[in-house]
Amino acid sequence: MKHCMAVVIALILWAPLAAQAQADDKRVELERRIELLEQKVNKIRLEIASSVGTAESEYTQKATSQVRENWFFPEDLEVKQDDFLKVAVTITKDGTISKSEVVESSGNEQFNSYALESLEKSSPLEPIPDEIGKDAMELELRFRPPQE
Repeated sequence: MKHCMAVVIALILWAPLAAQAQADDKRVELERRIELLEQKVNKIRLEIASSVGTAESEYTQKATSQVRENWFFPEDLEVKQDDFLKVAVTITKDGTISKSEVVESSGNEQFNSYALESLEKSSPLEPIPDEIGKDAMELELRFRPPQE
């Protein structure tokens, strides 16, 4: 009888330990699966971010190129070679330049005026591609005199 009681007590004590060990194994397995899923999610986020970043870069290059085509600079305008104008522009989904604000003036009002005029002539730019996922974009453009 003592022997049976000892076996019963051993089973009672052993059962929770075995269940705990099983639970720990399951927890470790679930944590490993969660970690793998998080890695996949992070990879997907990175791929989405890089494709959006690429699309934004391509759009920015196209927009800058379009403004450059309209950048008229009279040969007789006197400027220093290190003069530049920095302008923040807001472009709406349809490509319209809805706002342009001088961030840093060249100090030469004529130079600034020609640069701002080139923005007006450039609007509308190409529409913002859907893959960028924005209704508007802000760009900062620098206007410099042609290098001799």
